[in-house]
Amino acid sequence: PLMKEKENRKDPKTGLTYRQRLERRMSKARYEQDYLAKFVTNTYSVFPTFDKCLEKIPANLSEDEKIAYIENWRAPKPYYSYSIGYDPASINDSPVIWVKEEETGKIVFIADMLGMNWDAQFDYIRMISLRYNNAPIKFGRTGHEMIESQLIKRYLTTIAINEQGSNKENLVENLARIVENKQIIILDDGEELTERVKLEFDDYVRDKKDKKIFYHNATSDGHDDHVSAAYFVCYDTESVETVIPYDGYIAGV
Repeated sequence: PLMKEKENRKDPKTGLTYRQRLERRMSKARYEQDYLAKFVTNTYSVFPTFDKCLEKIPANLSEDEKIAYIENWRAPKPYYSYSIGYDPASINDSPVIWVKEEETGKIVFIADMLGMNWDAQFDYIRMISLRYNNAPIKFGRTGHEMIESQLIKRYLTTIAINEQGSNKENLVENLARIVENKQIIILDDGEELTERVKLEFDDYVRDKKDKKIFYHNATSDGHDDHVSAAYFVCYDTESVETVIPYDGYIAGV
């Protein structure tokens, strides 16, 4: 009875019950496994609700109006905060960046730097960072120790993120929760790059083999660069504010 009362009690600050706050802190599959004691399958889709994070362009716009709408949606706003998620890769792979507008959760810019060497990537990132109000760079440093020094040489703010061990699982689970809560918004503009993003998220799965857990792209030629850039740019995003209950009394004279 005590747990039932706690479960249904609404927090006055967020308006959410204890159970709703738990559900928002992790992916649906993780919640069912850890709190409802359900046995989940060894392989399942990590982002089954990704489509609800897509924002359609209003219908019946002329071509010029559509271009203006997209430009306005992606334009940097004065006094807004932005951050860049960067999945590093060499010239033969797909280095990807995502730019997130922190106040709204909009992913205002996505780029695939395929074919760029390291110096070209760093210079391009500097240009995008300056455009979006000196956005800091959140990137995966695992296996890329020299990246931070090169970005700092270009006067950029860096946040290096480790993907080793259980860190990747935490990053992916955090992104899954953010997607389920619709805390990021991607403009569904019909461009080839956006279709690539949708494919990677739709095909991203969690596999359990023996006692090991793997996260990977199941079908779209193994690439998951956009998912990686997304979990870097969102790694410190909180879905529900943690409220510590007051335990005491107030008195006055």
